[in-house]
Amino acid sequence: VGKKIMVAAGNTNLKRVTLELGGKSPLVVFDDFD
Repeated sequence: VGKKIMVAAGNTNLKRVTLELGGKSPLVVFDDFD
C-alpha cells in the first residue's frame, strides 16, 4: 500500500508525503483536518 501511495503522490502536485507504516493505529489526515 505504501508504494502505491508514494507513486500516486509523485504523479500529483503534492509537496510532502509522510507514511507511518508501523504501529497499530493507522489514520489518514486530509487538508481540511481541524
